[in-house]
Amino acid sequence: MSQTKKTLAFFVVILFLCLACSVSAAITTNSSVSKTVSAGTNITDILKITNTGNSTINITFSGKTLSNGIATLNIDIDNITNLENGSTVNIPFNITVPVSQTIGTYTGNLTLNYDSNTKDIPFTITVTSAPEFTISSTNITLIGDYGRNSTASFTLSKVSSNVYGLNINYDAADFRDDDNEEIKLYFSPSSNINITNTTTIDLVAVTPLKMDYGVYSGLVNISNEDTLESINVTVILDSILVIKKIKVTSEGRDNEVIPGEEINVEVTVENKYDEDADNDLELDLDDVEITVTIMDGNSPLEDDDDDELEDTSSTFSLRAGKDTTRTLTFQMPWSKLSDDDKYTIKVEVEGDNNDDSTQEFYDKDESEYITVDLPAHALHVEGGGKLFPTVVSCDRQTTLTFEIQNVGRNEEDVRVTAWSPELGLNFVDSFELDNDLTSRRSRKTVSIPIDASNVALGDYQINSKIRYDNNKKVISNAFKLTVEECKTDKKDSDSDTDTENGDNNMSTEETTWDTESESTDTTETGLSQTSFTNSIWFILVMVIGIVIVFGLIVFLIMYMIMAK
Repeated sequence: MSQTKKTLAFFVVILFLCLACSVSAAITTNSSVSKTVSAGTNITDILKITNTGNSTINITFSGKTLSNGIATLNIDIDNITNLENGSTVNIPFNITVPVSQTIGTYTGNLTLNYDSNTKDIPFTITVTSAPEFTISSTNITLIGDYGRNSTASFTLSKVSSNVYGLNINYDAADFRDDDNEEIKLYFSPSSNINITNTTTIDLVAVTPLKMDYGVYSGLVNISNEDTLESINVTVILDSILVIKKIKVTSEGRDNEVIPGEEINVEVTVENKYDEDADNDLELDLDDVEITVTIMDGNSPLEDDDDDELEDTSSTFSLRAGKDTTRTLTFQMPWSKLSDDDKYTIKVEVEGDNNDDSTQEFYDKDESEYITVDLPAHALHVEGGGKLFPTVVSCDRQTTLTFEIQNVGRNEEDVRVTAWSPELGLNFVDSFELDNDLTSRRSRKTVSIPIDASNVALGDYQINSKIRYDNNKKVISNAFKLTVEECKTDKKDSDSDTDTENGDNNMSTEETTWDTESESTDTTETGLSQTSFTNSIWFILVMVIGIVIVFGLIVFLIMYMIMAK
């Protein structure tokens, strides 16, 4: 091996060893820490450290002192032992900030030492002046009541010296709705407040009867010329129209459905306004309506006609303190469900104040759901089959149609037979249906043409059987075909047009679940017309004309070439 190759190999080995060392010990952690606190407030937080190397490590910390000139703050944190590769630890740290701490910004780098490696985390701690007084709670939440008062209280405490001449104020717009109705806040005392030790402040929130429901929140400032402290006050005003109960029922287990099944959603709603309170107020509701939507994820589930499964009740009134129940009914689709699918029942209710329709109330509940539970073997035959037309006269042709859908968990081998000795019909067809209800391969349309040209006038029975589940299950049906005399009178002929087979199913031996209403298929026919444009002479003239035009073009081109 040449000297050059040896040198190259040596550097490759060194590079490999360096890379191996570089990945043998590595960590990830916070990129930096930044905090702002007032003097007298201690800091407690965590560092999240992950060992991304391929060996167990120990971590020690240095650089625990943060500086602001000659003033310092110390980081109190414990070392880490045996941090395994791939593991993460949340290590707490504390920084004590005394009341007498010098105001300013303290900086420094906390250094993590591990396996001859280091990693710095920059710290920035800003210390502001200590408050002259403290507030027992910086967040106050009240539950509002229409036309009534809500109360709370809080305490102001001096930190060191007495505090004089404090005033309380807030922005009224924070507690005003779109119709300029306003929740008014009253504080006692509210001005010229002195704190020699502790002082209690009483708060009363007065809510108008026609206030819009919602959450109203704003800052309340307590200040004098030298100091300012704030608290956040929130008034929650709930809708008085609420959904009290939802019950989902079906033919099988509640909250479990099969394709094509009818489900009932029973909804109880309540007007929660309390007429028995200490004042004589009333808040009755009008134009209340309930809407139920069966949700497939974030979108409504659709039926077999691609219409959303959503329905709304008729409107009704609801007096204060009363409740009522409405039931909405849905039919699950045949072709859009899969086993164990889960659908959310979204219920919404809305109504308005019977004295002021601009004051509206609303509630929503999405806690209920239904789950699809497919049977092992099941078929759906639309309408049990359809014979159309059921009455023939001049044109003695008709068609027997079966629209078959697999609605079970398993694939099905299906055998369709239809027969009528009088009509000379003996039909047999076998095929397989997929068990994916959303696939076209899970459904099939079988059309059987029937010719009644050579039979006498009268009624004829056509029998059918659809077998599946290894011929263990069968759907049987019988259809009646009526053959009438051909009428030449146009008026009578027009009236001879048949309708859908509303009564052509003579009997049903066995069927699957309830079927959907049938749709009408119509076929339009037109009379052909003979004209000159459709004749052989028209075609001949067109060909001759094209030849003449083409010849003239060739002649002109040749003439121009020869002229040059």
